[in-house]
Amino acid sequence: MNDIAANHQRAAFRANVADRFGVLPNFFCSASAAPGLIEGLWDFAQSAYLDSPLPSLFKERLFVHLSRFCPVRYCIVRHVGFLIGAGRPAGDATGPAGTVAEVLSLLQRPVPNSAAFDRAVSRLLDHPVPEEIPASATPFEYELFDVLTILFLDPLASGRAREAMRAAVGETNFEYLIAYLAFIRAAHYWTETHPDIEYEPDMLQLMERHEELARVLLDPVDADQTRGASERATALIALRESEERFRAVVDLVPDLLWRIAPSATVVWHNDRWHDYTGQASHADTGRGWMDAMHPEDRDELTRALEDGLNVGSRYRQEHRIRPYDGAFRWFLLRGEPVRDQAGRIVEWFVAATDINDQKCAAEALQESNRLLESRVIERTSELSDALQALQAETANRARVEEFLRQAQKMEAVGQLTGGLAHDFNNILTGIQGSLELLRLRLSQGRVNDLDRYINTASAAADRATALTQRLLAFARQQTLDAKAIRANDRISGMEDLIRRTIGPSITLKTALASDLWLSFCDPNQLENAIVNLCINARDAMPGGGTLIIETANQTINKRAAREQRITAGSYVLIAVSDTGAGMTPEVKGRAFDPFFTTKPLGQGTGLGLSMIYGFVQQSGGEVRIESEVRHGTKVSIYLPRHVGGPGVDTPSPRLDNAPHAERCQSVLVIDDEPAVRMLIAEVLRELGYDAIEAIDGPSGLAILLSGARIDLLISDVALPNGMNGRQVAEAARQVLPGLKVLFITGYAENAALRGVQLELGMQLMVKPFTMEALGSRINAMIGDD
Repeated sequence: MNDIAANHQRAAFRANVADRFGVLPNFFCSASAAPGLIEGLWDFAQSAYLDSPLPSLFKERLFVHLSRFCPVRYCIVRHVGFLIGAGRPAGDATGPAGTVAEVLSLLQRPVPNSAAFDRAVSRLLDHPVPEEIPASATPFEYELFDVLTILFLDPLASGRAREAMRAAVGETNFEYLIAYLAFIRAAHYWTETHPDIEYEPDMLQLMERHEELARVLLDPVDADQTRGASERATALIALRESEERFRAVVDLVPDLLWRIAPSATVVWHNDRWHDYTGQASHADTGRGWMDAMHPEDRDELTRALEDGLNVGSRYRQEHRIRPYDGAFRWFLLRGEPVRDQAGRIVEWFVAATDINDQKCAAEALQESNRLLESRVIERTSELSDALQALQAETANRARVEEFLRQAQKMEAVGQLTGGLAHDFNNILTGIQGSLELLRLRLSQGRVNDLDRYINTASAAADRATALTQRLLAFARQQTLDAKAIRANDRISGMEDLIRRTIGPSITLKTALASDLWLSFCDPNQLENAIVNLCINARDAMPGGGTLIIETANQTINKRAAREQRITAGSYVLIAVSDTGAGMTPEVKGRAFDPFFTTKPLGQGTGLGLSMIYGFVQQSGGEVRIESEVRHGTKVSIYLPRHVGGPGVDTPSPRLDNAPHAERCQSVLVIDDEPAVRMLIAEVLRELGYDAIEAIDGPSGLAILLSGARIDLLISDVALPNGMNGRQVAEAARQVLPGLKVLFITGYAENAALRGVQLELGMQLMVKPFTMEALGSRINAMIGDD
């Protein structure tokens, strides 16, 4: 219905209400008192239900509420169904539905007494302006229900109630409500005059589903009748639904289905059977169904049916069934006996499932497995032979690789020891020859030219010290005197030295960053590294070329660090590049190996790059080589950036400048090397100290515990006879807690201490050291008192 038609219908309804409103109050009499009046107004009353613009849910709730005061239960049951969505409430198919709990609350609401009625009327009369019809289960709705109950039960004596309704909802809604009360009265009159009316099936099911509603709405007789009728209706509906489901299942199942009587005649089969076998309908098949079975299977199937009738067991067997237009196919037949109440078999239900594809696949799989098994056996034998050969080859390769590793070890050891022996033999020759000549000149009384031999021996000793430092640098165990430096200052101060070293045929260029960061390293070792790189570059350019020294700030992010295999962070870059011969990949790969050199015999130790590598690694940096044959070489040193101020260089001390003892002070010297012990004792005596000597740990500890005054303990770290220098110092400090200790060792500092921090008042010097440095250290430690 469109909006224009709906508006026209509502206008006609309002006119009809206004025309009949004067007689409506008389409408609320009993059915027996004025049957003609009620029957004459039935069409109007029905229109008041279907066409009234009152909210549909409000009309249904009001109908149920007022029906509580009517003797016949049919109407209230019907409209309770409307309320919870069973039917078409108040002519409105879209009207909202309530819940069972809400309906029960409405049905069980107590009937107000006269005082409550009076209060409801008074509250409605106090409304300042009329309101719209209220929402469900609100106080306003219940007040309307109470006042409308007065109008419904006693319409002629309820003038005050009518005034209250007009004040609460307005004149128009009041007329609609009076017309709707007329409908309720007419509906109950109709049910009173038709005592043979029966509950509809949906109402029966409603009461069956919600017993709590049935107990409230029905008396015991009605409840029993409702229950019986509902059970019969439910059973019929369930039977119809079961038959429909069975037919639907049968139509969907791909199996051949049939029922067989005890006489082995078919009494029913599905359409699949007819479509597959082409046999006639079930009424004419009889025992002809056996003709579709394979001749070899019929006797077995017959015996199975006979055994099933005697024993009553289920049947399950594979048989072949012929289609109407093709060869036999394999089916799995399953038979289920159907019994009567006495337990007798009255028929068989048989289902045949097509398994022909599975059977063919199983046979093909069996043949495939047979072939596969034979191939596996054959292949296993081949693999076994191949495995034995591979194991023999692997064992032989392992032996060869082990032999190669041992050969490489021996080659490396031979190269290392050969290089050490060569360099140290040269050094020892200088020392030994100088000392022999010095002894000879002294025996001859020729003392005028002794400084030359002394200086030669001293220079040879310095070379030995440098060689040892290079070895320790390669092993990353040298003792570094690290400090914050500006690399640009060091390079600038070395330019003259580098130019004299590389010669006039090579052009030196520098590209030093103006804002270069500080780095933290041993400045002497850095200078040695740069000089070594420049010497290597010079040797790679015998015909002249260009040597470039450059510096830069480098920040390496995580991605670049992964690509360059370096730790991410900020670095000071120092690069030395040349335009020389370059390196082959093989030479580049061995460039950092100790004593590896491509120079002619006697022109290089092979420790230069290995020393640089060890020094940079020990300083927390990295070294990279870029080189290509005939395109030169570039060596880049990355030193970690230092945040802070630069360090200060201190001049090397001289023994004659070293401070002497201020008072009678004693120093205990423990060293198992007699020459070292003697030299240290002589230095101590030269400086005015009383020197006490001990050859091992136990004898030294005995002196310390004897009660003699000892101002300083000088001890080698490694000592014989079961007690090293660290143990001696710890034992002595148990008795002399303030004892100062100077450890001396031929090992690198890290190796000597093994990661252990020295206690307060303990220091360490690494051999070799100058006597001047030793004297200054002794005086500094004793002078702290």
